[in-house]
Amino acid sequence: MKGIFGILWPVCALAFGLVAFTACGDDEEENNGGDGGNGGGSGTVPSVSEAGITHPVSSIWYADGFLSQFNYSDGVLTGGYDAEYLGANVTINQSPLEIVAHEESNEGGYYELFEMRYYNIQTNSRGAITRTDTSWKNAYGYGDEREEINLTGSLTGEYDAEGYLTKVVTRSEMNEYGMVYTLENVFEFTWQDGNLMGEKIEYKMNGEISETQVYTYTYAENAPVNSGIFMPDFVLDSDVIYYAGFWGKTTKNIPTSCSWTDEYGTHTEYYTVEMDGQGRITSLTEERHNHTFYYGYPDTGINAPTNRSIAKKSQRCQAFQRMWAPQLSHIRH
Repeated sequence: MKGIFGILWPVCALAFGLVAFTACGDDEEENNGGDGGNGGGSGTVPSVSEAGITHPVSSIWYADGFLSQFNYSDGVLTGGYDAEYLGANVTINQSPLEIVAHEESNEGGYYELFEMRYYNIQTNSRGAITRTDTSWKNAYGYGDEREEINLTGSLTGEYDAEGYLTKVVTRSEMNEYGMVYTLENVFEFTWQDGNLMGEKIEYKMNGEISETQVYTYTYAENAPVNSGIFMPDFVLDSDVIYYAGFWGKTTKNIPTSCSWTDEYGTHTEYYTVEMDGQGRITSLTEERHNHTFYYGYPDTGINAPTNRSIAKKSQRCQAFQRMWAPQLSHIRH
């Protein structure tokens, strides 16, 4: 399904070089007043209740064995470990508002540093991001022979009157071997009665659509009430950022299925959930792929398999490509 681009981070590094990102958009409730410079923006940290979360999740065990964990203080998510999308510790700083993902290691003489920052963050009155500057840094190598990739940019989000994310736009320019590529990614979401009904993604290169992906969600008449999880394929950049409420509300009910069409035909994924006695979702299963995601809560922990893995840098490339520049797979193979 969406979000899976099967190339490793070193391939991403070779393909990029230096990229400058820009994005545009507006929001009637945008919290303006950022200093416009290198300092903090005018954003505020949302309460998780603003995301439609009635029972905050403390951990997620993903189908591939990665375990994400979230930290809370007075109803606000303050950070955690994003295992599935970034493979890094994530900290949410409040004065000024910044989101920083950081992971550094040196094993067997191989050094690696990964850092992602959202800064100069602007939010609407609910605390959802309307605009943020971003930067990515990845350094790796043996001894003194290291490669370093530095990327900067910005993105915007738009929301409906109820606080649901309706649009994210990213734009970028890449100069590779004297060729300039202009990339634009548009993510559009449709909602009905608080439920996610569809997602359309357009990837453009030099003004021409290079790929379009359309996903349609259906709901049973007695669709389970969502206690506060985000559908795994809805997350763009980081589960920590989503569960903090920075990208608006989650779906009111759990869909029965999601359908999409590609060059191989039309496909449908079916979802089932299990709940505890308090109505909290403890697992979600994708029947077609036979993937089960487990959810833990502060008072009960998580009931998941014990084979838990450490996230790899391929996850970072996956998140980066889906959000920013999947067109690169068409440029370089």
